[in-house]
Amino acid sequence: KSSQVYINDMKSSNGTFIDGKQLSSEGQESEPFELKGDDIDEFGIDIVGEDNEMVIHHKITACVICMFNEQGAHIDDSYDGNS
Repeated sequence: KSSQVYINDMKSSNGTFIDGKQLSSEGQESEPFELKGDDIDEFGIDIVGEDNEMVIHHKITACVICMFNEQGAHIDDSYDGNS
């Protein structure tokens, strides 16, 4: 369907995760994965310093927000861009 949105990992070294599940092993391309509303998407991992405490690079985390239904009608006025 044209209203579906997919993501796949393109052989990344630190991974792509949907709801905590890694899409593929390091350096391997994943199969396309359909994103759904409220999925939590994470790109990469937190990388810590030599002290094993200080994060020197943070992973990127995003949430999928569905703004339209399958017919293309706008359904969510609650998203304000700051959540």
